[in-house]
Amino acid sequence: MLTPREQHQHLLLFYFGAGTDPINQCVDRAYRDFNRTMHGLKNCPDAGVAGRQHLYAHLRKIETSDEIHDQSSFDAWHERGCIDLIAAVRDAGYAEMHIGQAQKWLNMALKYAFVFPVEQLPAFEKLFPWCHVPIDNIILNCAEFKDAPQFHTAWSRIDSYDVYMAFQRWVRLAFPGQAPLAVEFNAWVNAQITA
Repeated sequence: MLTPREQHQHLLLFYFGAGTDPINQCVDRAYRDFNRTMHGLKNCPDAGVAGRQHLYAHLRKIETSDEIHDQSSFDAWHERGCIDLIAAVRDAGYAEMHIGQAQKWLNMALKYAFVFPVEQLPAFEKLFPWCHVPIDNIILNCAEFKDAPQFHTAWSRIDSYDVYMAFQRWVRLAFPGQAPLAVEFNAWVNAQITA
């Protein structure tokens, strides 16, 4: 019989594939969660590579930097990450990336980081209370978020970081004392069970 640790290791392998760098695995898996919204990306293969490299470097800095120490500094780091991610992809030739897509890539990579054992990504543990809810159709259809601010476009086409942050601020007010990502984890699970 497998131990719980062995079971977890097998599940990580099944979901993320083989690899020795959890940050890289999180970035690659998160890319698969939203790339279908990147119409025409196949015509710009360097853009996906550039985006992966940028996001990997942005997340890797968490291990060596002390710039994130509260919600405000996390939010500033997150906004810079989204804007710079879009710039990296545009510089590689793909001009149609939006804040909605960048937030999904960054937020899902962070969400996946918490699936790995803490000893593999110890610097990420302190971020959990400040992480944002990854916005997508599943979350927008969850009962927990039915009163959240509405978007006037598809989530993937959100172009304003302020519009994006209005949703995140609402989550913080609607669920006081709870980490937004914990609320999202539970809402996502509930959506899968009732689907």
